[in-house]
Amino acid sequence: MANRNSRKPEEELNRMFEDLVNLSEEVKRLEQEIKRLGYINSQLGTANQGLIARIREKENKLGQTTATLEKVLKVLKAIKQLPNYYAHFLGFVDRENSVADILLGGQRKRVGVDPGIDVRALLLGVSVVISGETSAVIGIDPNPEGAGSVVTLKKYLSDDVALIESQHGDKATVYISTGVDKQEATLNSKVLLNGNFIVGVVESAEDSVRQATSQYMLAEVPDVSFDDIGGLDKELETIKTEIEDSFEVPRLYNMYTIPKESHVLLHGLPGNGKTMIAKAIAKSMLDKYRDKITPHAPGNFFAVRGPELENKWVGETERMLREVVDSAASLAKRSESPVFVFFDDCEAFLLRRGAGISSDVNMGHVTQFTTLLEGVKEIRGVYFILATNRIDLIDPAVIRRMSLKIRIPEPNKDATVKIFRKLLLNAPLYENQDLEHVVNVVVERLYRDSKENNFMEIIFQDDTSKTIDISQLVSGKIVSDIVNRAKKIAKNRDKNLAESEWPTGISAEDLLEALEIEFKNSEALPTTKETIQEWLKQKGITKAVDHTRKLFGEQVGERRVNYSVQ
Repeated sequence: MANRNSRKPEEELNRMFEDLVNLSEEVKRLEQEIKRLGYINSQLGTANQGLIARIREKENKLGQTTATLEKVLKVLKAIKQLPNYYAHFLGFVDRENSVADILLGGQRKRVGVDPGIDVRALLLGVSVVISGETSAVIGIDPNPEGAGSVVTLKKYLSDDVALIESQHGDKATVYISTGVDKQEATLNSKVLLNGNFIVGVVESAEDSVRQATSQYMLAEVPDVSFDDIGGLDKELETIKTEIEDSFEVPRLYNMYTIPKESHVLLHGLPGNGKTMIAKAIAKSMLDKYRDKITPHAPGNFFAVRGPELENKWVGETERMLREVVDSAASLAKRSESPVFVFFDDCEAFLLRRGAGISSDVNMGHVTQFTTLLEGVKEIRGVYFILATNRIDLIDPAVIRRMSLKIRIPEPNKDATVKIFRKLLLNAPLYENQDLEHVVNVVVERLYRDSKENNFMEIIFQDDTSKTIDISQLVSGKIVSDIVNRAKKIAKNRDKNLAESEWPTGISAEDLLEALEIEFKNSEALPTTKETIQEWLKQKGITKAVDHTRKLFGEQVGERRVNYSVQ
């Protein structure tokens, strides 16, 4: 019994020891498990960080893709959306129900109006936005277009409608926007046309006329008087009387039913004073009416050369013609004085129609010009003066409308004496040589009947010939060139002398030397086959030229040289 009781504690200890051993092994196993789980946890943490990074990357890509998709959807929506239009507002037809008329693409349309728009801003000509879906007015254009065509306002047909004219002469009726200042938009002002609406004033009528006036009016007031022109007393008196009477005694013209429009056509060979005559006419009338003219313009003489009007753009010549004539008419009305429009070399744009020498474009020039001539009939004080070297090329319709057609002749001997006297009147003359002496010497030389005055022999295609003397080539221009060259000869002599000896003056010998040089140089004389043929036509000779032989200056004491112009 005692032995049995002593074994129980020992067994109990063994069992406890075994339990401790087992617990120790369990602790080791748990520690190992903890290590394993820690290792697994470490691996899971690393994997988790990678997963988080990948998720963030995918989220970024998703955001970019979404943004791109939104842009594409926005573009698709814009592409699929119906366009809006711009139109001009005409007016309400039913304000209560928001119904109005608009002008869209030149067509009148009746549409609805968004009730949210301030109707006080919807005035005639206002640019409005039209819905592409409903065609209703959905807004007012915040930035109305400022571009358009510049046209001329010709006439008011009503408060809201006007007649306009394009630069090419086309006319049309258009609306006038409410915002246009009608006090500024006067007749003949330049206005901006957008669609079928005048939307603004570009240039006032006064500025437009002033600009055209400055463009075509002679920069310097003509300083040529009738007294400055020699040898044309009869022609000058005819022109002066016709123009002065038509302006100053119009009642007599009415009583005798004489047309008051006095337009002048001056024709003849070059260099005989056609331009000087035109300037002298203008100056004589400017001297009379200076107080009336100068408040509006520096002068009364518009000068246009025919070749300047020739333009490659269709309608441009007609526009320029209208501008210069409108400017002259405006000045004549405002100043109540005579105004002159001088067309030099007018054959350049008024060629005869239907003769194979003019084009379709030139036919338009002639039509426009004759229309302008008819138009100024009712305007007192507008005078056209035309000058040409080739009247045979001018269209008959133009010639018929000229009340005076005057041929300016080449000066004869007496007229040449008068021209030399006028040109030398105030020039210093060589000692012991008076004006009569130097003039008589040079004129006698010009008209001497001798072989030394032979200028050229013309051989025609029919084997006949004609000898031209220098006296047959005398013109106002040649005489002027001789005098100017003589002045230079005297000047060149004087510059080698002491200043106290200046001037020695022009001598008869200076004039004779100048004459020789001028005819030898032949710069202003017919020397080519074409210019000789034209010169002969002016003389009434129509035979065809074959060639020519120069004669002047190649005879006395010189080796004679013959050459031909083919």
